Formats: sequence, structure tokens, C-alpha cells
Amino acid sequence: MKNIVLFSILLLLLIACNNNHGLRIVVNKETVCPGDTFIARIYVNHNDSIAPQYFIVIESDTIQFESDPSDNYCGIFRAGSHKIGKKSFNGFVKFLDREDKRQIVEFKLRFEVIPNVDNMSKEL
Repeated sequence: MKNIVLFSILLLLLIACNNNHGLRIVVNKETVCPGDTFIARIYVNHNDSIAPQYFIVIESDTIQFESDPSDNYCGIFRAGSHKIGKKSFNGFVKFLDREDKRQIVEFKLRFEVIPNVDNMSKEL
């Protein structure tokens, strides 16, 4: 159990420190139980960007998700699943830089849905 907690903390730190072309991704947790919600906040350097728009690509569809004006217009992505396993989402953010040039930066969000250990121990 200690190894899982240590690994999760290390993974969170690596993701939080990831600087992909000015993107910073902060997640609420790396592993969720069925029915829980995974939340990722995607930040673009607000000194270098204007009007960011956030998108997730699912199969052949592109879905725009909300931004939070009270938090430097970061993108807020929420997902959940009832199926156990690793989940991965590809996305991108479009914005104008300070020279009014359109920029597109891609990102990938990953999390894992694990069985609810509390419910399993109650069943035994």
C-alpha cells in the first residue's frame, strides 16, 4: 500500500511539473474508483496566450470543454468510468499568442479506474 501511495505522489509531481510548451496539467488524483470523477485542470501560460479553447478527441469526434475564468481561464476536464482499467484521452488547446498567431498544443490525460477496495473487503 505504501508503494502505491508513493508511486501516486511521484506521478502527480511529474505531471504537475510537466512543462509542455507552456502547458501545466494538475489532476485531482491518478486513480479513481468506479463512479468517482477524475478532474484535470489544464493551464496555458496566461502571459503568452489569449482566449484559450480546450478540446478532447474521442474516436472521430472533437469535444470542447469548459474553461474557468476565475482561474486564469484554465480548462477543466472531468471524466469517470464504471469499467476497471487504464483510461487515456488525447486533447489539444488552441489560443492566440501575444503576436496574434494561432497556436495549437496537444496533450494527453491518463488515469486508472481501480476496484473499490472498501467494497471488496465488506463483501469478504
